[in-house]
This record gives sequence, C-alpha cells and structure tokens, in this order.
Amino acid sequence: MKEVLEALFTSLSRPEGIRKDLLTLLKSAKVKAGQKVFFYGSCDITNRCNLNCKHCYWRKNFVEEENLSVEQFELVIEENFIKNNILEVALTGGEPLLRPEIIELFAEKGVSFDIVTNGTLPLKDFGQYEYYVSIDGNEEIHDKIRGEGTYSKVKRNVENFSGDSNISINYTINSLNYRYIEEVFKEWMDRVDMINFQFHTPFSDDDELWIPFGKKRDEIIKKIKELKRRYRSKSYNTDKQLDLLGTNYWTKNCPNWAFLSLDHKGERKTPCCIGSSDPGTKPICERCGMCEYAGIFSAFFQKDMEWFEVRKRLEM
Repeated sequence: MKEVLEALFTSLSRPEGIRKDLLTLLKSAKVKAGQKVFFYGSCDITNRCNLNCKHCYWRKNFVEEENLSVEQFELVIEENFIKNNILEVALTGGEPLLRPEIIELFAEKGVSFDIVTNGTLPLKDFGQYEYYVSIDGNEEIHDKIRGEGTYSKVKRNVENFSGDSNISINYTINSLNYRYIEEVFKEWMDRVDMINFQFHTPFSDDDELWIPFGKKRDEIIKKIKELKRRYRSKSYNTDKQLDLLGTNYWTKNCPNWAFLSLDHKGERKTPCCIGSSDPGTKPICERCGMCEYAGIFSAFFQKDMEWFEVRKRLEM
C-alpha cells in the first residue's frame, strides 16, 4: 500500500487533480483499514438510445420508462455522487448525448465526469474529463454490430471534435471482432488519445459473443501487449490488468464495492455498472471482462504501478 499511496501523489498533474489526489489518499487509507468505500461512479442518465447493438448489456434489461427530470437528477447527484465524494462519474445510458441538459447539470454541480458514448452524435465540450467512444472492429464489423453507417459517423464526429478533453476508444473484444484489434489500433492511434480494450461479459451460458478463458483469449492478450510495447503512450491497459482479464480468479473478490453505479431511475445497480437495479438478467461475474474492475483490483491488490502511470498520462 505504501507504493500505491506514493504513486497517488503524482498520478494527477492538472490543478483540479489536487482534490482528487487528497480524496484518493483518504479513501485508500480506509481500504487499507478494511473499509469498503466508493471511488468511482457511473450513471445511466437516460433510458433511451439511438442504436440497437448486438452485444449491448443495457438492452437486456430495457423497460419502457420515463426519464427523471432535471430537478430529480439534481437530487440524485447531490445524494449520491457529491455526498460520497465520488472521484469521477462515467455518464452512460442508453446514449448519454441524448440528454445534454443532464450532462450540463453534472458540470454545474462541479462533479468530475466522463461521457461514454457510441459516438454517432456530435461530440460537444461539456467540460468533461474525457470522452470514451465505442469502436467494435473495422468498419465492416463495427457496422455489423452497431448498424450500417455508424462507423463513418463516429470517425467524422471524432475528427470534428474541437474541445479540450481527451478522447479514448473503448474496444470490447468478442468472437466477431477479435481478429481486427491491430487493424483498428493502427487506424485510430493518431485520431484519439488512448485506446482501451476489454472483453465481452456474457449474461447467459450460450452467449456466442463470449470468448472463453483459454488459448484464444491468451493469444489476444499477447497481441495487445505487443501493441503496447510498440505504441506505449496509446495504451490504456496495464499488463497486470490484461493478465487478470485472462483469468477469473480475481472475480471472487471483485472490487465492485469501489463503484457507485446508478440506473436511469437513480437506483443502485447490482452487481456492477452493467447490472440492473431490478431482479432482471445479470452478468455472469465468473466470466467478467470489465477492464475497470480488473484495473482497480490490480492497482490496490497487486501494487500495479503502471495503472497510476496511465492515470497520469490521461491528465497530460
């Protein structure tokens, strides 16, 4: 834990990162003392989406319901993310850019936030920490998963963005797109700040998109590590984090307690950000491919100093 705390002092470089540093140190000390505290958050700010992607976890539990009003969301923000001193909140959906008024509310409240988007709508500068844009293969495969013409829209919107925040790519690896990792990496490396890989997490035993633990998955992880060595400044993933995603031993002690995840009703999602507040379909935790949770595990329980180095690069 000593090494972790030392890394935290230098993990963030922008002035607004000082408060985050201090909060992270305090929360880390509590974890060392055996407490479970929230570090990060996610919030489905809308129950609507303009796409219908094949692999979408959100669609699995979709119920036609009204969104909360701005006034209702203001209370959700205050009673959850501000009250718990959340370091950073990922704004998700549905498609979060369909509700710019809620994004603006997070900014007004002084909450540090990212926007996780499918990228098909124009990217605006809301004062966000970072944009995470989904790319799921080359143009042919991406459009097969997300709909015809979506790839070209994403590329145009990324290239047209003129804001100050970073843009990173989220690539969720599945049985349809694992062959195109290097092609996509090379195509996007000069268009975005960083590229992040994770694995598709199944919700059923017969999910054909899931890549089982074993030789194929190990080869994919090896390929990502090779790309890291060649283009280190563009890689979001750490070696220890990737190694964890090749196994399931860590999932028994998943640090899901470090994430406060809410749905569009402002209710707590379980077991994690891709779960649900209702008793509906749940992800199979033993087959998790979520990079965020593996990253927290590697940082705090495997002394993964590379994780803190990545956080520092994000701030530059």
